[in-house]
Amino acid sequence: MTTLRTHTLRWPIIGMLGVSIVVAGQFSGWNFGLQFGWANFAIAAAIMFLFYLSFCQLLSEMGATWPSAGGLARFCGLAFGDYAGGLVSVSIGMAMIAASGIVSTFIAGYATSTFGIDGMTVRIALFSGILLVLLLGTKETMWFLLLTGSIAVATLVTFTFVAAPHITVANFALETGTISAKGVISAIPYALWMYLALEQAVCASEEADVPARDVPRGLAMGLIVLTCTGLGVLISASGAGGVAAISEAADPLLAALSANGIASKFIVGLIGTGAVLGLLASFFSINYSASRQIFDLARGRFLPAPFRRLSRGGVPYVAIVAVITIGFLLSLVSPEQLLLIIVLMFTATYLLTALAYVALRRSHAVVPRAYGAVGGRVTGFVTLILSTLIFYACFALDAITVAIVAATFAVILMHRYLARTRAHTATT
Repeated sequence: MTTLRTHTLRWPIIGMLGVSIVVAGQFSGWNFGLQFGWANFAIAAAIMFLFYLSFCQLLSEMGATWPSAGGLARFCGLAFGDYAGGLVSVSIGMAMIAASGIVSTFIAGYATSTFGIDGMTVRIALFSGILLVLLLGTKETMWFLLLTGSIAVATLVTFTFVAAPHITVANFALETGTISAKGVISAIPYALWMYLALEQAVCASEEADVPARDVPRGLAMGLIVLTCTGLGVLISASGAGGVAAISEAADPLLAALSANGIASKFIVGLIGTGAVLGLLASFFSINYSASRQIFDLARGRFLPAPFRRLSRGGVPYVAIVAVITIGFLLSLVSPEQLLLIIVLMFTATYLLTALAYVALRRSHAVVPRAYGAVGGRVTGFVTLILSTLIFYACFALDAITVAIVAATFAVILMHRYLARTRAHTATT
């Protein structure tokens, strides 16, 4: 048995899965982009919204028509062949596992400062706990996703309402920066963090109840929720705390509340606790999606057969154990190095997926679409243009990182080649 359980997830779950994957980026990370000027960052954030608005339409069409745990890799494979799909899947899987390590580091940092628990103890408990939760199964553990994801969103909304009355125009420091193409492009990688990995919710399409209904609605729900919370945080944190105070803060929400005595210690503690729970939501969702990517790679023979083993409940338990183990080891690596890998991997897959949509519109034109993207080919070309801009803005060259990534790709491709050779020999 190598098929996940179908007709399990409905659109609210898929939408919350997307929100939970992304929400960590709205608690921290985005604020570093303010160093290029608030106006430039705001424009970059608007570009990211337009990109995801069009990108989610493409994913809705492809995910509803070809539902698969492989997500973007499945679509690229259909358009350009198994190897292209495998490379995209490897890219996403590596990025998601690296993200697991980074988010665990953020959680450990918040937990240490809030509860005084040793960082290593937090990491061990975190990875052990999430392993048990994921092994229980998809449907049975989605209550955890709904609970922590809802708390994360509620925390962001609470912060916005607390900080909003203290907004002043002077805090945006608009006079210190001018709008420029260079400033906007430089801010794009940080604005990307407000939406980064929303598209991974499409990996749940294979387990969706009715893909043609649940995939489009789920992605739309995720985009709407994240846009509202992101806009609220961007305006309230900057306007209340001041760009200078939060642009370099590891915890911009708390930094904004602490500025000028805006909130009481109780409120600050409440927001801090909510941030930890919000990061837990992202941690769960990231590991869920990464395990599905590893499972799908094994199903396509890019990884050894044991990784596609399923429990009686349809859970890819070997893939889950592998993701948790590697994620824990990566949590010990410098976050800056991991961030570079994530950006490098994700931005490349966006460009390839947009190209795949355009190609599939031609090569698979006769295949009935369970859902049609609004705007069709026009939306496809707009997404392609925007994804090219994002790739250009986010690409960073680091010889060591590129060498590690290239070596990993080479090993996986060699395994795929040998596996296919053995299978061909066995049938002849």
